Amino acid sequence: MNMLRKIVKDVVTGYTGVAVARIEYATGCFQYQIQPQTLNEKGEPLEGKWFDVSRVELVEDKEVFTVKANTTADDPGGPPPTTTPDFGK
Repeated sequence: MNMLRKIVKDVVTGYTGVAVARIEYATGCFQYQIQPQTLNEKGEPLEGKWFDVSRVELVEDKEVFTVKANTTADDPGGPPPTTTPDFGK
């Protein structure tokens, strides 16, 4: 079951938030990054944490946000391009 963009919880710690990323390791392990929906005292998002898929349970089977389709070259979506570091060349 894909839990991306849905509210999930780590059953061990109770850490709850939105599953914003999923990673698969070469060993076959899957993990979800859970991003809390709360802010710190400065109004900044709290850091997301990674949890093994066996510890993550679905809290709400409804997507919290949708992903905008990449439809034009003028608005590619995603982070802005970065430059490659010059490592002294």
